[in-house]
Amino acid sequence: LNPEIKNNVILLQIRLPRGGKKWITACFKEIMFEENPSLLIICSEELHNIEQLTELTKSDFKYRLIVENANDLIFISNDKFEFEYINEPVFERLLGYTKEDLIGNTNLTLVHPNDVIKLKRAIKTSFQRGRTTEELRIRDKSGRYRWIEGRGRVFRDLDGVKKKLINARIIDKHKKFEQKLRRSEEKFRVLYENAPLGYQSLDNSGKIIDVNPAWLLLLDYKREDAIGKWFGDFLNPESREKFKKQFPKFKGEGIATNVEYTMLRSDGTTMNVSIDGRVSYDNEGNFMKSHCILRDVTEEKRIKRELLETTRQTRILNQIILEGNRSKNLYTLLDTILKIILDNTSFDGGAIGLVNFSEEVAYIIHHRGLPEGFYNVVERAKITQSPYNRVFIDGKPIFSTDYTKLNPILSKKWGFASIASIPIHSKYDIIGALNLASKKINLFLKREKELLISIGREIGTLIQKIKAEEELRNSQEKLEELNFNLEKKVRERTTKLRFSEKRYRILFEKSPFAIIIINNDLNIINYNPKSQEIFQIQFEKILSKDRNISKIFPKEFVDFLRTYIENPDIERKTTSLEFKYANIRDKKVWIKSQVTKLYINNRCIIQVLFEDITDKKEAEEIIRQEIIKLRNLDKIKNQFVDRASHELITPLNSIISASNLLVQDYSNQLNKETIELVDIIRKGGKRLHKLIENILTFSKIETKKLKLSLTEVDIVSTIKKLVLNLDVKAKERNILIRTDLPQKLKVKIDKFKISEIIINILTNAIKNTPQGGEILLKVNSDKENFEIIISDTGVGFTEKEKEKIFKKFGKIERYGKGMNIDTEGSGLGLYISKALIELHKGNIFLESEGRAKGSTFKIVLPKDLKPD
Repeated sequence: LNPEIKNNVILLQIRLPRGGKKWITACFKEIMFEENPSLLIICSEELHNIEQLTELTKSDFKYRLIVENANDLIFISNDKFEFEYINEPVFERLLGYTKEDLIGNTNLTLVHPNDVIKLKRAIKTSFQRGRTTEELRIRDKSGRYRWIEGRGRVFRDLDGVKKKLINARIIDKHKKFEQKLRRSEEKFRVLYENAPLGYQSLDNSGKIIDVNPAWLLLLDYKREDAIGKWFGDFLNPESREKFKKQFPKFKGEGIATNVEYTMLRSDGTTMNVSIDGRVSYDNEGNFMKSHCILRDVTEEKRIKRELLETTRQTRILNQIILEGNRSKNLYTLLDTILKIILDNTSFDGGAIGLVNFSEEVAYIIHHRGLPEGFYNVVERAKITQSPYNRVFIDGKPIFSTDYTKLNPILSKKWGFASIASIPIHSKYDIIGALNLASKKINLFLKREKELLISIGREIGTLIQKIKAEEELRNSQEKLEELNFNLEKKVRERTTKLRFSEKRYRILFEKSPFAIIIINNDLNIINYNPKSQEIFQIQFEKILSKDRNISKIFPKEFVDFLRTYIENPDIERKTTSLEFKYANIRDKKVWIKSQVTKLYINNRCIIQVLFEDITDKKEAEEIIRQEIIKLRNLDKIKNQFVDRASHELITPLNSIISASNLLVQDYSNQLNKETIELVDIIRKGGKRLHKLIENILTFSKIETKKLKLSLTEVDIVSTIKKLVLNLDVKAKERNILIRTDLPQKLKVKIDKFKISEIIINILTNAIKNTPQGGEILLKVNSDKENFEIIISDTGVGFTEKEKEKIFKKFGKIERYGKGMNIDTEGSGLGLYISKALIELHKGNIFLESEGRAKGSTFKIVLPKDLKPD
């Protein structure tokens, strides 16, 4: 510093970067900065007077120009944490404080109590190291705490005293964002750890960096078995090659969607997965890692395969149905059906045979793809002989995967390895068989069997349809002949009626129907008075110039008449049309028209009879609306019954449990009368519980929601347990229950529901058999079915009671002398029993010779019930 330069202020001329020169004023001042001697130089291009710049320097010019116009909080504090300087405009704008509020006061009073220690530690560190950065909360003048980020460094003032210069900015928004980000990261980690889908991350070489628990669970690996391994090691050979080709492309494009691989589980089994992925790149666009979601699509692919197979089968059936609807000739139809089957299956040839029951023989009436020699051998089959009786008598298909066992001679000679023979059903009978042969072994999968059986049914339907259409055509020809003869007689009679025109005119004029006569040009020839009454118009006035019906009637009716006149096929027929007509008052009425062609002197005229059917239509609409209301009411009724029954079950269970507890555990604390009352409550509760269960079952039957749970059981063992449980009740009434049962009988039934039926019938037998009576329970069986027979010596049934017994609420009321029986019940028991038996594809029969002659219930059920 030159002591000769006044106040260390000089004028300088500087060269500008783009040429030219500029005069500036510079002030030099010696300071200590970060414990080093330093020089502060302040320049200005606006002030050129040295005296003026000297004054500004003395009044802290440097702070006004730099500090007080900053956007950050800038302050200086001493080692006692006292404010010595603040940039007041910024403090006042951001925190509301002025110099008077802060200068000389400690800044610790503004800091949040939880952050005071943090501040002291930061200031201490800065005095030791020269600088520090910290985030903390300070209170503004309104009392609200604000987050700031402060950067401080230590310097010495002109007297050599250490001071702290702090630059701080408000970071409220930043802190809120950090908190949201932290919560988001926590949520992501929870989702990552608990996600139902597998996640994996691969490095640039395709090695696994990370997997989530779902990935490990999906493939049954431990984490250490996966991390660091090449992803291709977890794929089958085909998918491994696919991954080698696709991974470089994935890294370049940055996205992969629905990429399917076959992965290997730890036990060696495979599963199909679909992968969706994204790639992370660094700031320079280099690959960092991949993020992929794995979804198990094994079941999805299986469903797709089944759907494709179902679609194929549906297409085949639709083709057959479509051809059946088009075809009028039976042999053409059968040839087309065989072609469709052979084109869409693995069979090499096929034939369709129909049964002649009088000869007990099935004849092949059409074949395709079969060698003539083979056809000549099999064209005629005795339906009562094996194996044909299985198809034509029992109605069951034959699926032979090894034809050599069924017919070794034909199989060897013609090379057929597998055959199928499917019964063709009419509505009630077996009318033929669809026979198919393949030179390759056919395993006959379940769905293929179902398809062939469905085709057999459809062929039967189409054969019956064509036969019915042929009969209908014959009937129509006869009917047309009759109509022709009738019309001929009508024409002859019409000729005679010309001589009775007066009589006809009376009928025409007095007819209760509107009658209009028109010609082939749709011009009105004549009309009767009733026409003007029904249509509310004056015909003569309207038709004075143009008599065409289009002036009066709607287009719908005019087009109908024109079609009728132009169509020669309906020349001798009477046809009708109902349409709406708006009269002159714009009142819409329903009109029914009947149109007939008449011939007078070989001249064709059209007679149209009109009838106002508005009242009939309105009545039909009322009936239709009432039917809809009744159906809705029935639906509401079923829903109410179902809901009410469920709501009653819970409190009723509480009543039954409480009464059982009182009787069993507290009977010694109650008197005899109380115990009897509790017992009445318990028995009534059980009876009501049974009634509600019956109502629920009844509701499921009515709404077709009742399902069977089929299992294979020993029905004999089940019946013995049921009889043992009911024997106590029978002995109370001095009734003997005898059984006639085989040692064992395995059947497939819903054990719970069949047990419920047997209990219901046995209980009824006990209740309706007088004391000293007897009940016999027998079980018989044949190859297909078994039957349960329950006989008693009870009060029996009259013919009227037998008609009523299996109906809804078909309760039989019996009173009078000798009727010492229990009459309680809802009338639903046998109705439900019958419904459950029919669900098992069985039947129940009642036999009784009359009152006091006992009764026999016979239940017939299939032994091996197949689920629907």
